[in-house]
Amino acid sequence: PEDEIEEDQACGRQLGESVYTIKYLFHSAMHLKTILERCFSETQIELISHCFDENEVSEIWITFPDPQIKYKRTKHRLITKPFLEKYQRILEPNGFIHLKTDSEFLHGYLLGLLHEGHHEIIFAHHDIYNSSSPPSEATAIQTFYEKQYLELNKAITYVKLELIIGKYLSETSRLLKVHAIYAPY
Repeated sequence: PEDEIEEDQACGRQLGESVYTIKYLFHSAMHLKTILERCFSETQIELISHCFDENEVSEIWITFPDPQIKYKRTKHRLITKPFLEKYQRILEPNGFIHLKTDSEFLHGYLLGLLHEGHHEIIFAHHDIYNSSSPPSEATAIQTFYEKQYLELNKAITYVKLELIIGKYLSETSRLLKVHAIYAPY
């Protein structure tokens, strides 16, 4: 009986240590998540190329940005040529850029920007939730604002781009790989 008591106590200590370790790892992960969220939420987007090395990012999701509709605010849109060049630098070869927004203006602006540079798209739709075959990655997660807009029956637009290796956005030779479906307004 004395051996059984010691064995039970040893198991209890091990179990207690395991629970402590799991709690520690969980709290460490939550702390790291908080640090990363703060880092990105407090970093100016203009400095994104200083936050990541070349070819370090596999996908960039731009969700519900301010469309900056006024002409004098154009340079602040997150999808201008200078921003696309910054994104290209940090994206790994064949990386993806996703734009999800309730702004038909911003959706159209990006498509025009891509067309102007002879760019093409992987997928684009002006109302992703009323598309016959939306990519699951575009509808699987809904942001806070997205849920609000859907409750108001507002269309959510979506564009996905895949940048081809070895080309630069600032050159007219920049092409994007096509896989796609585009449903005009």
